[in-house]
Amino acid sequence: MCQSSINVAISRLRELFDDPLFVRLGKTLEPTIRATEILQNLTPVIDTMAAVLRNASDFDPETSSPVFKTGYSGDLANAAFNSSHSSFM
Repeated sequence: MCQSSINVAISRLRELFDDPLFVRLGKTLEPTIRATEILQNLTPVIDTMAAVLRNASDFDPETSSPVFKTGYSGDLANAAFNSSHSSFM
């Protein structure tokens, strides 16, 4: 992620949590108490997700048995499929 993307993400989080999340102390940024609480609550979730992803096998569409369904808005469907594919719409 570039710095501007990180700044936008942090701005959204600040608004969501109604907290500055970081405060400047001299030349460094320190997490607020709320940011530390959020990290403590999310750490187990992130650790669990990482473990699941580590144990996930590679996806092979040739051997995969689940059915995947997709949906499109009218505008996207019109752009994606021309009239020769009208049976898909």
